[in-house]
Amino acid sequence: MHRMEDDGRASRREQYELLLDVLKDTRAGLVDYAFKHGAILTLFLGWIVSSQETQRFLDASVGRKRAGSALILAYGAMYAVWTATWHHRSKVAYKQLIKLDYMPRDYYEDLRVPAFLVVSFVMLQSLGCLTAVYFLITL
Repeated sequence: MHRMEDDGRASRREQYELLLDVLKDTRAGLVDYAFKHGAILTLFLGWIVSSQETQRFLDASVGRKRAGSALILAYGAMYAVWTATWHHRSKVAYKQLIKLDYMPRDYYEDLRVPAFLVVSFVMLQSLGCLTAVYFLITL
């Protein structure tokens, strides 16, 4: 068990461990989140493409296709916002670790969520959403 500093604050080691856990959890959480949402979108795409009943339901009204398209695009936009939130959380923890200066950056630098990972996930999800809208409109 670690001892608190005299002023009631966590020790530098406790702060380091907490921030390191935030980095680890954020990266693992983002990857898990991205794969789960990719699976959801894949299931939705499969449902639109393979279900004759769904296609008949959507064909009955242009408004249904428009509403479905709007929901899919809104979902894609919210996905981008949520993913950016994961990136921000990682960035804040990383900056606090640098400021704490308890260990060299080499110990934790690879644990942060890089911008290219966020952009990659958002681009893939956006492509999936656009594909879903395409099938929704054309079927």
